[in-house]
Amino acid sequence: MFDTALPQPGRWIDRTGSRRLSLDQLEHQICELAAHIAAATCRWLMLIAEFDEREGWAEWGVHSCAHWLSWRCSITPRTARDHVRVARRLTELPLIREAFGCGELTYSKVRALARVATEETETALLEIARHATGAQLEKLVRGYHGALRASVGAAQLAHERRFMSWHWDDDGSLRLDARLTADEGALVLAALNAAEGPPQENQDAQENRDARQTRADALVSLARSGLASDGADRPAGDPCELVVHVDADSLAADRIVERSDWPTDPRSRRRRSGGLDAMPRSCESSNATASR
Repeated sequence: MFDTALPQPGRWIDRTGSRRLSLDQLEHQICELAAHIAAATCRWLMLIAEFDEREGWAEWGVHSCAHWLSWRCSITPRTARDHVRVARRLTELPLIREAFGCGELTYSKVRALARVATEETETALLEIARHATGAQLEKLVRGYHGALRASVGAAQLAHERRFMSWHWDDDGSLRLDARLTADEGALVLAALNAAEGPPQENQDAQENRDARQTRADALVSLARSGLASDGADRPAGDPCELVVHVDADSLAADRIVERSDWPTDPRSRRRRSGGLDAMPRSCESSNATASR
């Protein structure tokens, strides 16, 4: 690990000395100072955590520690909230805190780990963080966080948080804002892509329109098609439906294991099940009831 002794103030401001350094020396000093910055940031965040726990910010009449930090340290409110969140999590993650304080982890990595790490997963995630780049770790944590949220309760919450709102701007333009579940959002995007049509060839680069304008035209096209269609002939359900056959024992199990004996050929699956119409619409057991 690099020497943790902090350099003298102003030592690296003068570029005259740095120009005499070789590229290897420059690279070493850049990485060395990065480790110093990480160690100092860890110390700074632990002071914030202590200040927040003792509610020192309340004496200034502000709403929270993040408000105080934004004011006193001249950072944006969003960055201040991020720092306070990470500082609180560091008090619960001793292994990550120790690696951060030694300069082994950057703030970017610690911020990502703080979103998902627990007492049980801290060791494994720390080992991954030591060998992954910041971008790789961020992508991994994002996927891991999404997997943790993929539960029945999360799906129900996502369904309940759906909305569609609009308002008129002063110039008469209509602004839309919406939130959909993942499958409904994919359906809307597929419809928009179909309405846009394939990209035109042999079109001058200056005539290419902004992609957002193209999507806006596609949305209007979908609205016109919907109004022009006969309501009586409009299907009642979604244009496609995925039917999944699951037995009651699988639903009652704590974990789902992929079946290796199930045929991969769709025709074989249909023959084995006796066709979709031959499948029972419900399956009951003492533990669970599955229905289509």
